[in-house]
Amino acid sequence: MKKTLTASLLAGALLLVAVSCNQDKTLYYNITEMGKVQDGKIISDGGLTYIVTENMTEYTLDKDGRVLFLIDILQTAEADYTYNVRLNSIFSVPTPAVIQEADLPSEADDAIRVNTAWFGGGYLNLSLGYLVHSNTEVEHKVNIVEQHVENGLDTLFLRIYHDAGGEIWDGSTTLSETEMGMITDYYSVPIESFIPESDSRPLKLTYSWYTYENDEVVSPTKPYHVLGELTK
Repeated sequence: MKKTLTASLLAGALLLVAVSCNQDKTLYYNITEMGKVQDGKIISDGGLTYIVTENMTEYTLDKDGRVLFLIDILQTAEADYTYNVRLNSIFSVPTPAVIQEADLPSEADDAIRVNTAWFGGGYLNLSLGYLVHSNTEVEHKVNIVEQHVENGLDTLFLRIYHDAGGEIWDGSTTLSETEMGMITDYYSVPIESFIPESDSRPLKLTYSWYTYENDEVVSPTKPYHVLGELTK
């Protein structure tokens, strides 16, 4: 059964389509989607099958897994909902499971923000941003924790914890002086087991990000949240 996530402040699945002039037999350019590699093919969260006939990357499709990819559609293949494509870029997407607070590997709650979030493919997909130094080699870790809050509703409370490995900005200097910049990472959190079979469930996603003053980021961090609804 198709599943969707509807929410204020929750963006829909990534999709950018530009129509070709058909000069090189390309039907559509620059389609960005989330999906999975399976049996040497790419399956989109929308249920389309993409056969890579032109691979412009060094990525090999010999290992199944969750991916974010950019393609051009070349033509329709023989099977329904199947297309031959040009693969322009592709990235593996981590799939961290939701854990309990007692299982957190550290107490770090460093600044991280939700750029966009959407439900697709049985996952809560997250585009997350955080600050790093240029040419950093520090490993940043992200954990998704279920919080048990008694509010009289069947709301699913999830908290994003970020361990920056000590690579944090304390607000004592400007960002330009720290030579830090924002990067974006994508995560797909398995979440189907949290949704009733024939119903919907409210979602509250919480994270810590810097406070703002006069449209400028200042320290310290404070909790922010995104509201949504998971529906089967």
